[in-house]
Amino acid sequence: MKMNNSEKQKPFLLIVLPGWNEERRIESSVRKVFNYCTEYLDSDYKWKILLADSGSTDSTPRIIERLVRENERFISHREEVKGRGLILKNVWLRFPFDISIYMDMDLSTDLRHIKEAVDAVRNGAHLAIGSRYKRGAKVVGRKLLREITSRTYVVLANIAGAIELSDFQCGFKAISKEIALSVLPLIESDNWFFDTELVFIAKKAGFKIEEIPVHWTDYSNSTVHVGKTIVEYLTGLFKILRNRPWLKLLV
Repeated sequence: MKMNNSEKQKPFLLIVLPGWNEERRIESSVRKVFNYCTEYLDSDYKWKILLADSGSTDSTPRIIERLVRENERFISHREEVKGRGLILKNVWLRFPFDISIYMDMDLSTDLRHIKEAVDAVRNGAHLAIGSRYKRGAKVVGRKLLREITSRTYVVLANIAGAIELSDFQCGFKAISKEIALSVLPLIESDNWFFDTELVFIAKKAGFKIEEIPVHWTDYSNSTVHVGKTIVEYLTGLFKILRNRPWLKLLV
């Protein structure tokens, strides 16, 4: 079917849902995102939803295959090795898009923020990041230990980098193709520290970042383990400050 001129002028938006062993919720999450996009994005964007399987060992790959067969709006990509950073880097470097947004499969961030984030990139931001701590944000269901460690990490990252941002690790970010091609090759982490590296390098290199205060719910069945991620984050901060990869973009 041929597209009319107005359809051709719409930017192409790639919505990425990365996940690992998500057989219990992937279908529900994907259909919720699909319904949202159909209602709120059709008039302004051409779009597809990319189901990004990060080395799942349960029935997630089979569910993804079925969903892709059933709906032409769905596409997929699989990495055999687990790692959110790995799969996002590969997806954003390999697949075409004008703007892309990713969100965690548990849909912790309220879907109403999708259009807000992608519109921010369309209107000039290179990167739009969900923030759980910026004024106007609301966090529901988070345990005290996670809240303390997360806020402490934000303070440490800002002090270490001499920057000022309210959140680094929220699993909700929209990105332009320009910054993807520039920054992603400099990112070393294949795991959770990927988010900090992306934001940190982009900020230090002078890219425009817009923070979106989000309504965010902490689900107790998250696959993130606090102890391991704290070690990863602190090690990652040390390495990025030592290597200063953003300098390659300032030459």
